[in-house]
Amino acid sequence: MTKSSISGTKIYRGYIASKRRYYYGLKLHIVVSDKKYTVEFEVTEASKNDVTVLYLLSLNLEGKILYGDRAYNDYFAEDALRECDNVKLEVIRKKNSKRFDYYKQKLVAYFRKTVETAGSILTTNFPRKIHAVTLDGFIRKIYYFVLSFNINYLIKLTYN
Repeated sequence: MTKSSISGTKIYRGYIASKRRYYYGLKLHIVVSDKKYTVEFEVTEASKNDVTVLYLLSLNLEGKILYGDRAYNDYFAEDALRECDNVKLEVIRKKNSKRFDYYKQKLVAYFRKTVETAGSILTTNFPRKIHAVTLDGFIRKIYYFVLSFNINYLIKLTYN
């Protein structure tokens, strides 16, 4: 898939709110454990909303706490995860939110740093350019990079 074929379609157009700019491509959504290794991930088009991807993940995290950023601020998803899977979704909220708690927000921000650190370590291990002829081949290579990241992390854990 060439850059021109991706940049021509709106489905691959995403928005980075922190940088206030648009980009074309794919998005990697990761679920990270408290030990900083990837538990689950999904590769989607850049235009896909983060909450809809949360519904796509097959979370086997019963009784766990899942931390998210502002993009996962959806009360329905939060309640559904709590009722169905016994997963507690803690997200960073705006101050005018109905479920805002100052002390809980400090705790969520602390644990979000673990996710951000694991995500940045994972993406820095990616090569600058990934050559793939098809979209399926590109996603397969992303899968292998995430798998090698986890294996590398496991090896470091056993020898430290």
